Amino acid sequence: MEEEYTDNSEGYPDNAGENTDNSSEESLGFSENTVFIGKKPTMAYVFAVMTQFEKDAAEVMLKARGKSISKAVDVTEIVKNKFPDKVEVTGIQTSTEEMQSEDGKSLRVSAIEVRIARKDGS
Repeated sequence: MEEEYTDNSEGYPDNAGENTDNSSEESLGFSENTVFIGKKPTMAYVFAVMTQFEKDAAEVMLKARGKSISKAVDVTEIVKNKFPDKVEVTGIQTSTEEMQSEDGKSLRVSAIEVRIARKDGS
């Protein structure tokens, strides 16, 4: 079966990461400080990031894939520019995730993870 690269992904589902069982979240590679970018408006995700920092999170991870990558970049830039003295981008990682399409084909989708951390003394 031939692998196909696509950018048709709509990102993560809007309810991704809302599970309250932290042990299963940790085993999947994300924590309560992870914001999954999907179909909601950009400012909803900016608000989610700032809410995590209000809850004294030292770091917030943004994750997006496919078409939602550009929205993750927008969220990062808005947070970084609105709060330049309080937060900084500490890491960006890109990858390719393999998924199965509805018809059983193997698809490859681009993904991004952005780490935003509270600056010391903030």
